[in-house]
Order: sequence, then structure tokens, then C-alpha cells
Amino acid sequence: KGIYDNSTGNVFKIKNSNSTDAVVLLVNAYSGRKTRNEYIRKGATFSMTGVPNGTYYLEWASGNNWSPDIKVGNLTGGFQTDESFTKTSDRNDWMKVNGYQEWTVTLYSVSGGDVESESLTANQFGN
Repeated sequence: KGIYDNSTGNVFKIKNSNSTDAVVLLVNAYSGRKTRNEYIRKGATFSMTGVPNGTYYLEWASGNNWSPDIKVGNLTGGFQTDESFTKTSDRNDWMKVNGYQEWTVTLYSVSGGDVESESLTANQFGN
């Protein structure tokens, strides 16, 4: 279940510009607690509203052909093809919200981009 605080007015808008679908985890940077998760189809944008005040980073799994029955690490559900796991890796890329703030994040791989990311294994994703 997601963690909500609709009184904050905080929004994370996530655009999936990849050629694959994605499952995005919004993670509290200090506690490591997963605040939200969302499935975002390729080319779609999703707004996570009511995000509690705090500091966050993202983890995401990308791929095609979603199956609710596949085991991925400790999780159930995953992509059958083109699967990869990524997270933002630098503290400078953590996103802080403290009331009525909006972050827009676009998922796509750019050589020389301004957000450092690192690959994860299936077992690391979501843990």
C-alpha cells in the first residue's frame, strides 16, 4: 500500500519516455521505506499526488510483456523480456519536498545526462 498525505500538495510527475514499460518505486532516502509504486506504460505520464514531506530517490524496473506471476527477487510480478533495474545513485539527485512542491522526472537514458544512475539486480530491486 502506498503512503499518502493529501494535505502536503506534493506531486511527483513521472514521464516514461523509454521504449519499455516501467514500474517506479518512490523511496524515502533516509529510512529506505517504499512510499509508492506505480506501473507506467511507455510514452505515458503519471502524477503521484499526496506525497508526504520528505527526501526521496527513485528505483525502477523496465521491460516488456508484464506478468503478474513472475517472481522478481522477493517481489511477485515482473517483465518477461527486456528487463532492467535502475536507481538514482547520487545524493545530489535526491528530491526533497516540503509542502506544495512538484518534481518532474523523465525516464530515459541519455549519455552524459545530469542524473547519475546505477544498475540493480532483480534481488536488489525493491529491497
